[in-house]
Amino acid sequence: MVPLTLVALVLGRLTAVRWGFIGSVIAILLVSKEIIGIQLPLRPILTITTLLLLCNVITIWRVHCGQANSKDILIGIWLDLMCLTGLLYFSGGATNPLVSILLLPVVAGLLSLSHTQSICIALAAIVSYSWLMTHFVALHVHDPDNASNLHLSGMWITFVVSTISIVWLVLRLCHALQERATELSQAREQALRDERIVAIGTLAAGAAHGLGTPLSTMAVIIEDLRDFPNIGPKIEQELDLLESQVTKCKQIIGSLTDSAEVSRSAGAQSVVVGEWLIEVLARWRAMRALPDSAVELNISEAQYATIVCEATLEQALVNILDNAWRAGGPILVYCMAPSKHQLLQISISDHGPGFILASQGCTSTGIIATPPLGQGYGLMLARATIERMGGKLNLGNRPNNKGAQVDILLPVAG
Repeated sequence: MVPLTLVALVLGRLTAVRWGFIGSVIAILLVSKEIIGIQLPLRPILTITTLLLLCNVITIWRVHCGQANSKDILIGIWLDLMCLTGLLYFSGGATNPLVSILLLPVVAGLLSLSHTQSICIALAAIVSYSWLMTHFVALHVHDPDNASNLHLSGMWITFVVSTISIVWLVLRLCHALQERATELSQAREQALRDERIVAIGTLAAGAAHGLGTPLSTMAVIIEDLRDFPNIGPKIEQELDLLESQVTKCKQIIGSLTDSAEVSRSAGAQSVVVGEWLIEVLARWRAMRALPDSAVELNISEAQYATIVCEATLEQALVNILDNAWRAGGPILVYCMAPSKHQLLQISISDHGPGFILASQGCTSTGIIATPPLGQGYGLMLARATIERMGGKLNLGNRPNNKGAQVDILLPVAG
């Protein structure tokens, strides 16, 4: 089964060629007697031309209604071949210099049908040409002396028209096939990224579950150590720090569960970019115990723009902020107004060494490692979240390699 979008593209190309052929037939009928000096049988030729016109109208209607399928391509090409054979029958058969026009359905079949169907179309074209050698309505030329010139001119016109039509049809269909191949390749890469994300999520859930018992054991041991006599203020201070770290680990694990529940229940909602960014950055600084100077925010251009925000988008932004802070602060967050494509850009820059040039293009798995800081899973998860919302994540370096820059492009709500 040919995909629906590709069916629509192929039928569109065939319809365009058919319109051009219908116009050419009408033009020939108008000038055949007065200029060329040939009397063509109008009624049968107009009947066949009307049949082609109805075929185009039905094809356009079926594509518009979403009912078109690969059978429409096969039926359309068969009808084209039969109609061309009929037109040639009433205009001299194989003696008509335009007889090579039978190649067009063959080429269309080779480009858009299966091997078996293409072979059947080719055999049918051969049978039609062979039949036209003995079955046809002879043309009567008023000026027999000019018949040879007319035949040569007709052969030249046939070659020109066939060449232009075949080249146009082949190029357009090949372009459509290449676009389809690109879409399939991107879909395979997306499926591979999704598979890795599911695997990471499963491992993260297992790790979070497994960390519960060790953390509880550490909390009990800390309390037992406090009961030792004469531990001293320094040891007491170290135990306080250790206890706070254990509590923080428990809070992180708890927040993972809470975030998962929120993302399942809350869904997506529209937020004002300026307010949302201020809140996210404030929570991130408080969670990392960082000063206000750690992040410089510039949202003057787009503070009132709205975006559709999922619960996971904040975590994606936090992952990028964490990477930027580890690479080298302070961080610059700049929000640009929506472009003509209705995409809002949020740029996050740091003062670290920047990305390795080979890593700026995303691999098939979406993992971009930045050793020794990490394995790149944060960026991979952030990219998956942003792309699921219809956005893009672009990686690069600041001018003169003065740090890395991550550009987040998100569609504007409404």
